[in-house]
Amino acid sequence: MVAVLKSEDFTEVTQPRFNIYTVIHKGLRGFMTDTLHRWGRADTTDEGERSAAIEQVRALLELCYSHLRHENEFLHPAIEAARSGAAAQTAHDHEEHEAAITELRQQVTAVESAPEYRRAAVAQAFYLRLSAFVAENLEHMIVEETENHAVLAGAYSDGEVMAIEHRIVATLSPEESFTGLRWMIGHINAQERAFLLGGMKQGAPPEVFQAVMNLARELLSQRDFYKLELALA
Repeated sequence: MVAVLKSEDFTEVTQPRFNIYTVIHKGLRGFMTDTLHRWGRADTTDEGERSAAIEQVRALLELCYSHLRHENEFLHPAIEAARSGAAAQTAHDHEEHEAAITELRQQVTAVESAPEYRRAAVAQAFYLRLSAFVAENLEHMIVEETENHAVLAGAYSDGEVMAIEHRIVATLSPEESFTGLRWMIGHINAQERAFLLGGMKQGAPPEVFQAVMNLARELLSQRDFYKLELALA
């Protein structure tokens, strides 16, 4: 599957519709590429570096699995209700991604348990497999953000799509929410960040919102955090 953006995607001037995929996908792209880079530069002879890289891979795979399951449960039915067969390609991709996640979990365990003399070779083989997984997901997310989004935007109001997002968020564990926020906050733009945290300010308990702001202060540059504070004032 190769996603192709047409020239009109760059030249049409319209008021953008709410895209349920945008923010979480920016977070996932950041998490995937950071994990791939971290694995690629990790010193496999250094137990601390190796363990930290393995831990991050496992966290990434857990979030990817959770994310695709939420799309299967909440988004694909809405897309199919709007246009029969429109979610078939991404549903098929998700089956392949689930199998890949299972394989990657097994392979990272093999790296963890590999004897020292084989560790570098096993880690390099895993790096290539992880690269392929990231590449496939980057292509896949473009299809969702363009083709799937177009079906949703054509059949539902922004409010209706936001209601789907709220139902997804309501199913998240605190750990899932924190991991997702950690990678979204640092990889979205100022306007998206203000919209995301503005909604949390209105709906979340004060102590939860303060914890998220503390996380944002940790992750963002001074300039970006100032913009966020200004937008939320």
